[in-house]
Amino acid sequence: MFPILFQVGPITIRSYGALVATAVLVAWLLARSESKRNKLSPALMDDFLSWGLLFGLAGARIDYVLFSDFASFLRDPFEIIAVWHGGLAIQGAILGGLVGALWFCRRRGLSFWKLADTLAPALIIGQAIGRIGCLLNGDAYGKPTDLPWAITFTDPDSLAPKGISLHPTQLYEFAWDLLVFALLRLLRRKPRAEGILFLWYAGLYSLGRFVIESFRGDQLTYRLGPYSLSTAMTLSALALVGVLLIGFLLRFRHVRNA
Repeated sequence: MFPILFQVGPITIRSYGALVATAVLVAWLLARSESKRNKLSPALMDDFLSWGLLFGLAGARIDYVLFSDFASFLRDPFEIIAVWHGGLAIQGAILGGLVGALWFCRRRGLSFWKLADTLAPALIIGQAIGRIGCLLNGDAYGKPTDLPWAITFTDPDSLAPKGISLHPTQLYEFAWDLLVFALLRLLRRKPRAEGILFLWYAGLYSLGRFVIESFRGDQLTYRLGPYSLSTAMTLSALALVGVLLIGFLLRFRHVRNA
């Protein structure tokens, strides 16, 4: 596609970095808007932004470095911090961001679940925009296919294999993320126990990610009996189990306190 948007002298503006920055901006603006619905100050979102970005970026990069091709990063350690080349694992970003949110809420004396519910719609729309960055960069590409909607990468700077028809997995996830966003907008209209909206987000995203991973062509896999699984599929399955358990506990607590 278009890994490089434009160059100004020695400065290269890459599409991946530009879309990630756009995703952060849109997510932040939406989180500020959602905060009013949950009786949180928009200024609180401003305070959380820097910490959320720091923890999220660290988690995203650590996840990618550890579970992609760790040996190549050992050979060229500078690439570990070269996030502008691509390589941010969204599941690691979510986990890192949650750690940052827990720390932030404990420091401020806030309800973690209320903050999580506020962030859920913003997170999924940010993820959708980020997947367009992956598409332009040739990252998170799919397996070869002869389906009529297959896409082919030809740019020499693209990370995807060149000249091969591939599943547009970036667009699959983009569409799924938009659907999840729409569902969250509907679900939030009805008052619910704190944390339930976030669990809907986490569960729906993990379900879609698990399915879409089976079409990915850039993931290292391992065998589990007759099944071939990637790290992302495993994390998605674990997240689904965790969502069900936490959802049951929150529901039980809500009923008991009613």
